[in-house]
Parts: sequence; structure tokens; C-alpha cells
Amino acid sequence: MKINGKWLRIDEEMLSKHPGGIAITAYRDADSTTAFHVFHAGSKVAYQWLEKMSINSVDYEPSKEQKDTSKMTSMVSNEVIGSLNLDAEHVIAINQNFNRFRAQVRNLGLFEAKNTFFIRKICEAIGLLLLAVLLQVHQRFILSALVLGLAWQQLGWLIHEYAHNQHFKNHYWNNLVSYVVGNLLQGFSSGGWKEQHNMHHATTNVIGRDGDINLMPFWAVIPSDLLELQNSWVLKMIPYQHIYWTLCFPFLRLSWLIQSISFVINMSSSPFEVHRKNATIERLTLFIHWCLVLLQLYFLPTLQIRFTYFLISQLFAGFLLAHVVTYNHYSTSKFQYDDPILKCYACLQLHTTRNMRPGIFTDWLWGGLNYQIEHHLFPNMPRHNLKKVMPLVKEFCKENKLPYMVNGYFEGWWMEIRQMAIIAKQAQQYLTRKLCIRVICRAPLTTDKIKKGISNESMDKFTKMNQKSSDMRLKIDGKWLLLTKDFQQRHPGGSVITQYRNADATQIFHAFHEGSKIAYKQLDLLKKRNCIDTLEEINDNIDGNNCADEINVSSYNLPKTKEKQILDNFATLREEIIFERLFDANPLYYVYKSFEAFGLLLFAFILQYYTWYTTSAMVLALCWQQFGWLTHDFCHQQPSKNRKKNDFLSLIYGNIVQGFSRSWWKEKHNTHHAVTNIVRQDGDIDLAPLLAFVRDDLKKYHFLKRIISKVIRYQHLYFTIMLPFLRFSWTIQSVAFVLCAPQNQYKQHVINAFAEQLGIALHWSWVIFQLWLLPTAALRILYFIISQLGAGLLIAHVVTYSHNSVAKFPYQSRLLNNFPCLHILTTRNMRPSPIIDWFWGGLNYQIEHHLFPTVPRANLYQVSLKVKKFCDVNGLPYLVDDYMTGYKLILHQLKSMADSVSKITCT
Repeated sequence: MKINGKWLRIDEEMLSKHPGGIAITAYRDADSTTAFHVFHAGSKVAYQWLEKMSINSVDYEPSKEQKDTSKMTSMVSNEVIGSLNLDAEHVIAINQNFNRFRAQVRNLGLFEAKNTFFIRKICEAIGLLLLAVLLQVHQRFILSALVLGLAWQQLGWLIHEYAHNQHFKNHYWNNLVSYVVGNLLQGFSSGGWKEQHNMHHATTNVIGRDGDINLMPFWAVIPSDLLELQNSWVLKMIPYQHIYWTLCFPFLRLSWLIQSISFVINMSSSPFEVHRKNATIERLTLFIHWCLVLLQLYFLPTLQIRFTYFLISQLFAGFLLAHVVTYNHYSTSKFQYDDPILKCYACLQLHTTRNMRPGIFTDWLWGGLNYQIEHHLFPNMPRHNLKKVMPLVKEFCKENKLPYMVNGYFEGWWMEIRQMAIIAKQAQQYLTRKLCIRVICRAPLTTDKIKKGISNESMDKFTKMNQKSSDMRLKIDGKWLLLTKDFQQRHPGGSVITQYRNADATQIFHAFHEGSKIAYKQLDLLKKRNCIDTLEEINDNIDGNNCADEINVSSYNLPKTKEKQILDNFATLREEIIFERLFDANPLYYVYKSFEAFGLLLFAFILQYYTWYTTSAMVLALCWQQFGWLTHDFCHQQPSKNRKKNDFLSLIYGNIVQGFSRSWWKEKHNTHHAVTNIVRQDGDIDLAPLLAFVRDDLKKYHFLKRIISKVIRYQHLYFTIMLPFLRFSWTIQSVAFVLCAPQNQYKQHVINAFAEQLGIALHWSWVIFQLWLLPTAALRILYFIISQLGAGLLIAHVVTYSHNSVAKFPYQSRLLNNFPCLHILTTRNMRPSPIIDWFWGGLNYQIEHHLFPTVPRANLYQVSLKVKKFCDVNGLPYLVDDYMTGYKLILHQLKSMADSVSKITCT
């Protein structure tokens, strides 16, 4: 390496004796003059070593070896990767100016530490530890755990300062104190921390050298990380990394504790002498730390409290550390390892570091690391002098035309999220290309090929063959489109697309894909390549022939002229709603609803903590109901036009919090929306063998016909009793769905399988842990039953009201070609009020929701006024009643079927 204009050869033996460990290798074949002076300010031993080495300097010029980075740079985004466009003379000038500036700062005495400051900070941290113990003695366990987490954070800043040799000029005393505040009290290895952190200071945000930006496999900070993950299942998580980034902050301390233990175990075999020399004291102090932790937990009264105390203290400390250490560098540019910026130490630090806006409380809570620019320029400068040097650094930046970045916390945090989102988007694009490459590259079946392969006289045979084969056709915007089996399996919405085989799907397409640019691009592509213009219209049968003797089944015999008029008027209504921006959501509304639901969840925990167990279980049931409505909104893409965000939040609210599989729900619920109340197609009215609304339900379980004939007779009596068990049914179906998802024929479910399984596993882990915290087995069973059955009743009395009380229509009904009539004739609204609007999650406006499923919940009332007028103009019924009226109509349908069951089963 080059120092003070001389090339020095560092052999393997000398390298192993370097007290700073691996950090020295960051400047292999490079000029490390400024870095040396910055890191070793005030160290007589280091300068004696440099003087000795300079005597035996060598003549050397590093080879201009071109490294093959084409594969990596092909993926690099200019938004993430920076580049220093300074000529060599400018770099030399900045280095000289910085050396003069450093000398000026030294002359001002800003490298001198105050003993009283560090004594006060140590006493402050130990005082927090004692306060945590005192609170534990007085059985304020949660408060004690929080104070302990804060104490560990403050000790973290102290180990940082002593490892940087800020207090004493003698490194021995700094090291000794760092073992006490770091290994013994904090649980972090002092040597391990130096090994990683000094390398970070030497090559801040330099790709391949700064370990702090290597967060794989859970995050990809730079595009080249995606190459290493391309064959791993973890890559499927990366498109969501900007969303779960902040959620993982609390786990930082646990990660560092594990790394510390791993490091001290392997210290004896380290290639660096300093680590081998200090292995014993590092291991001893770390061992004592864990003995103290276990001793403290031992004095807690129960196993549940010990586990809770451990989690709260560790996770809170992790969050307090993480929100600081992630702020300063992840929001700034990253640089390639061969970038000229490494030749200019000051440029490197100023281009890769962001300050947090200072304040008295921030200075204390952040341990001075809100002055991160000053700290990186002068890492040996004591914390209490960083504020004093800040104006001088700003002046230096201004004179040398260098950036000085300082922001509020949320500004910097949002910039972190944006950087993560850039890589997340690239990961999603990679996965999408991988998923769709066969669809894009294959030659689609065109009209000419169909004509060539099928004669005109056998078009009917083609229709039958099309129905029997895996390919299908449907009609959108007046054009028949052929959809191959491969296309169907790659449909992001799953099997719902097959419900419109040989039918007009125009209105259902626009209803489901409102605001989706990708869907409309795919439609345009299909119209160009897969259009079948010559085939005649089908599915023109009259429903009356199919349901003359049916119970609870109606017929649809609307004339085609009237049908066309209704469809034209509905298209006008849709345009009117789009024009008035009723499809656009207010993001703050969903933020408020999310806080409201999480508030209920927190309230349930608090009630459980204060032993109000029954009330806690009831509040938890209400919480699950409200999260059910939120999941419903996000799965329908209501809150945002960004479908990735909607899908991710539906995964959080659905799988993790609620315990319902997002993909299972979409598969089931989207099909229900597409074929509402159509026999043998809508799964929501297929409740056999326990309930039967139509005669067709009784034919599905021939081997149970004797049981059915006896049980179904009383279905109108036990229907209400079954409502609370809905949640059990849905959670069981969700578990079964996610277990089979990797083998699902629809590719989107295969892609989402791991995330779905993880979410459901986290939900049940949380449920079991919450039950485990209860004092007795009887209470656990009671709490579980009340919360689960309560949530089931709260959801079921809503979801059964709107469709089970109205008519059903026969299989492959012509009603499928008339989207507005399909939903108006098969849906009943609940009479609205402010309480019902909240309690039912907007699903009391079920007609409006079915006609426009992507309209946000908050806008449904305004839409309802327009829909009423539309129904009046077109002579269509608008069903709206109070709850008891709809409930009685459900029982009436069930009783009609029950009265006829003996005759049907005998026949």
C-alpha cells in the first residue's frame, strides 16, 4: 500500500500482527495515506511502525488489471450505484485540503477527550441497568425489560467509542473498558465489532468490501446481490424487502449476539495475532454476560414471564440500535470497488454518509451518531466534540464543492425504503421475466392456423374439442380470444378465469382489472395474436329450460335488446364513476383503519396482561373481524394502484395476523365474484353436505345420502348454530391450501407458496405463544374457543347475508353474459348506518362492491346513490333490507330445501 507517497510491502507475517485486523486489506494496491492518519491519530506506536516501514519502501506500480464485471454491471442501476467524476488533480487538491483541515482540527484540541464526560456516560448506562433490576424486584416486568433494552443501546454507543479509541490515548485502556461495556455488559464481542466496523469505516458503501451493505440472503442492497440469489428461493422474498425492512429492525441485536458468539468461538484460529491474543478475555467476559442474563431471568416468577421478558428486552434494544445504524448509509449511493472515490477519503465519506438533524434528545438517544459525517471523517474524535466540529466540516464541504447531507429521520428513512424498493423492483422484473418467458416467446395460435387446422364444416367439433381440451376461449370487448392451457396456468388470478369459458367476460375483466396497466397490455397482446374472429357466439341457452323444477333456482330470460341496453348504460355508469375519481382511494383512510385494527390487537394483549381474559378474547375476535375486512380490501386492490403493495399488505393482514391464506381467499372469493350464485360454479353457495340450498348439492355425496336425508331436514334449525364455526373452516382450508401450493397448477400460487406458508406458520406460532402465556390449561382452552368462535360469528353473519337470501341461477346460465344483472339479481344490501358501515367493513354495500370490486370501501356510499338510479332507469330490482329480514329469507330458502329433501333423495 502507499502511504505518504511511498509504496510499502506488507508481508503475511506483518499483516497477521496488524492490531486493526482485516481493515488494512481494504487498501491493497491503493493509496491509504489519508485513511492511515485518520485511523491512527494520536497513536505513537502506529507512527513508529510507519517510520520503520518507510525506510524499506519499494518501487512499485499496481497492475492495471481489468476485472470482468460485465455480468454485474449489466444489472446495476444508476439510481443505486454512484460514480465520482473528478479528475486526478481535483482529487489531489481535496486530499491536501483535508490534511490541512485535519491538522487545524487537531490544533483546536477537538481530539482531546473529557474524562468527566465518559465517566458520566458509563454511570448513566450502569444506572439504567440498576433501574431495570429495581423495576424487576418491584414486579414491573415489562417496564424493566424496556429500560434494560435502553441500557443495552447506551452501552452500544460506549463500546463504539472505546473501540474507536476516543477516550484514552493508550489503546490498552480503551480495549480494557470496551471488554467491560461491550462483552460483559452488552454481550457484543469487542474484537468482532472492530473487525467489521473498521472495515466499514475504511471502505464505506464500497461494493465487495464494506460488510455493512452485505445483508444477504434477506436483503439485496445492490443489484449484483440478485445474481448470487438467482437460484435461491430467497429471491422470491426480495420484491417485498422494502416493506419488511423496518419490521426486522428489532432482530438486529439477536443477529449481532449470534455473530459475536460465533466470532469468539473461532478467535483462537484467527489469522490475526491480535484476535488469538485476546481470545481468552473475550470468551470469559462474553460468558459472564450470558450468566448474568440467565441469572436475571431465573429470578422471574414463571417460565412465560421469563420468555416474554427476554423477547421484549432483546427486541427493544435491537430496534433502538437498528433505527440509528441503518439511517446514515443505506440511503446514500454505493460505489464499485474500482471507483476513483477510494483515492479520496473525504469524498468517500461525504458521498456515502447522511447526518440526522441534531437536537438535545437526539444527541443523547443516538449516542452522537447523528453527527455521522463528522464521525466518519474523524473516527477518533470524542462524541462530545462532534457538534463543535460540524460548522467547520460544513465550511470545508462548501469550499471543496462536496455534498453535506443532513435530513430529518423520516426523510432519511424514506430514502432507505426507496433504495430498497429499487432493488425490489429489479428482483420482481427478474422473476416476472423468468415466469413469463415461455408465454412471450411461444408462437401463439392465430386465426389462420385455426382455419388451416379445422375445416369449416367441423366448427362444432372444434367447440366440443375446445371444451374437452385444456385450451379455452372467452369474449372480451366483442372479440373471441383463445387462451392456451399454459396461459391459464400463468394467470395471476388463478382459476377464476376458467369460469368464463365460452362466455362474454368483458364486464368482469374491466371490473377485476381496473387500474392494472399490465392486464390491459396483456389484453391488447391477446387481441392481436389470439383473436378468433370467425367463431359464432355461444352460451345462448334460455335458463327456463334448466330450472323449471328447481328449488331456490330462478331463470334469466331477458331479451337481447334489453340486455344490450343495460350493458351500454352500465358502461356509461362505469365511465361516470371513473370520471368522478371514485376508484381512487385516500391512503390516509387505510392508514387510519390499519391503526384502528392494530389498536384492537394491542388492547387485547393489554387486557390479557391485566387478567381480563374473557374480555381480551372477545376483543381479539373483533380485531380478527376488522383485519378480515382490511384483507378483503387489499386483496381487491382497493387501497392502491400498486398491486405489489396491496398483495404484500394482504399477506401481512391475512396470513400473519388473521390466519387466512391470501391466495386461498383470492382463489375462492374472486371465483365467487365472477359467478355469483351460479350453481356448481360459485363455491360460496356450495355448503354440502351439511347445508343444501339447491337440489344439485344433494347429488355430490351419494355415499352419504342416508345421513343427508336425515340431517338436511333440520338445516334451517342448526344453520345459526353453525355460524361461529366459519373461522375454523376457513383456517383449515387455508392450511390445506398453503401446504399444497408448491404443487398447484397455477404458477402464481407456486411462486407465493413459501411466503404464504411462512405467514400461516407465524400466525399459529403467535396464537400458541399467546395461549402459552395464560396461567392454566382451562383458561387456554376457554380463551381459544371464545376468540375463534367469536371471530367466526362476527364474520359469518355478514358474509352469509347478502347472497344466501336471494335467488340462485343454473349452471352456465346466460346471466353470465350480463355482468350488472348477474350481481344486482344475486345480491342484497344491508340497510346502512354509521355503526353498520364500520362493523360490516363496507360490505353492507354489497351490490356496489360486486359491481365495482376495486372501488375503495370509503366511496361505496357515493356509488350506491348512482347504482340506485341505474336500477330505477333500467327496471332492475335494488334489494336492501334490515338484518332480520335477510336472515329470515335465508332460513326460508333452507326450509324450502329441507321440506323437499325426502322426495328428492328417494327419487
